Amino acid sequence: MQSWSQRSPGRAPPRLPYPNTAAPPGAIEPVLVRGACPAFGNPYNRGDSQTQGRGSTTRIVIFVLAVTNFVVLFGVFVRRLIKNHYYALKDERRLYWGQVADGVLLGEPLPRRSPSLRYPWDWEAAEGALQERILKAGPEARAKLQSLFRRWGLFQRRLQLLLWGNPWQQGHSALALARMDCREALPAVVALLERPYTDIHLAAVNALSILAVPEAVKPLVGLLPVGGGREARAVLAALIRCAQSAPQLLLPYLKHPSPLVRLVAAAALAELARHAELPALLEAATDADAEVRSRVARALGHTGEREAVKGLARLAADPVWFVRLQAVTALGRMGGPRAQELLWKVLEDPDERVRKKAAIALHQLIHDPVQLLARLRKPPGDATARAALVDHLARTGVTRQALNRVQSPVGLTREENQAIVRELLRSGFYHAVLYAVETHPEVPVRHELLRLVEEEAGPGVQPLLAGLLQSPTLDAESRRRIEALRGREGARA
Repeated sequence: MQSWSQRSPGRAPPRLPYPNTAAPPGAIEPVLVRGACPAFGNPYNRGDSQTQGRGSTTRIVIFVLAVTNFVVLFGVFVRRLIKNHYYALKDERRLYWGQVADGVLLGEPLPRRSPSLRYPWDWEAAEGALQERILKAGPEARAKLQSLFRRWGLFQRRLQLLLWGNPWQQGHSALALARMDCREALPAVVALLERPYTDIHLAAVNALSILAVPEAVKPLVGLLPVGGGREARAVLAALIRCAQSAPQLLLPYLKHPSPLVRLVAAAALAELARHAELPALLEAATDADAEVRSRVARALGHTGEREAVKGLARLAADPVWFVRLQAVTALGRMGGPRAQELLWKVLEDPDERVRKKAAIALHQLIHDPVQLLARLRKPPGDATARAALVDHLARTGVTRQALNRVQSPVGLTREENQAIVRELLRSGFYHAVLYAVETHPEVPVRHELLRLVEEEAGPGVQPLLAGLLQSPTLDAESRRRIEALRGREGARA
């Protein structure tokens, strides 16, 4: 067997167990294998440069990560420190200019110092203080605040940014000038509608909505075909404000070739229409677009004129269900004998949503739930409309009031409310009545309701009575009468 030094020439032999003497007889000389267990760190493999390189690389990576973490944390700390200082300075200037504005409103003289336009936080603080106060100010105070806005040079600065600033500055300046009611900036704000940016369009539309001037109606409507409907909701809100004093400005757009323009104009007129707009609305009731016809129906109801019933009668027979629905809502708002007659006819509409709305509209007009429920019970009957009417009665408190007054000392009141309860029972709506039998605090009222149940209830009440007997709140007399009623219904079955 070769020794370790013979198999590895050029290396010093390792220290043997017997360095100075030969091995005793029978001793086993250790045989060392080079690189036998690198994973366990072989002590005899001290020339492995790869392992040493890995260790140094790891130390470098850890050092770099530590330095990076320190730099990031230090940057966050410095940024927060600067930010806190900036906002503290801004709040201080805002408080100062707010005090100055309040003093001017109270009659104090103007300070000699004006806000510096060199530092943004100073003029922004002054502008913010003025905008906060002008929202709640009266006419005289608004004039003073607008005078300060111009005297301090804020109007000129905002106008310059509106004309030559970047898109963000232009949109922000348009809103700031509108909040300060600077109508001189109207042409520049309208010019923003021609820019090819949606964000600027929305800012300009909101600014025109704040200004609320009739001169903005035409440019606002002109934006609709260009924007493709993306700004339609904002334009509608602006048109309602701008045309509030002159809704006739919207009438020509009911004949516009664009369906979107006609739709928005009709929707705005639905909130603003008066008697003068009635002829144009009656003509628009024959529009080819169903959405436009539905908005026209709402506008006709908003006028409140009897002549509008003719157009609503035509729209109540429209082939599109949501147009008929809007017409029914408008008829319920207008009232009158002719409107009631039309609503009774609408109860035969093929769409259940229209019938539900007609039943509720009729109750709002005639306030006679007994007559309505009896009409809806007639063959072939309309369970959907009855359910909608009963739900409306419950939400408006009519059902609760009737249940509480079935034993009123006033004879007429007692009869009217008992008639409502009877009609509810005849229509098959037992839950509200039986719930009152279970929970009403007055025992005589419970007994009176049970008497009405005994007289009017049908076979569908049997399962509900079985569940009512399980209630621990029933008094002995009520429990006895319920058991007797169950026995009688069982004998009939």
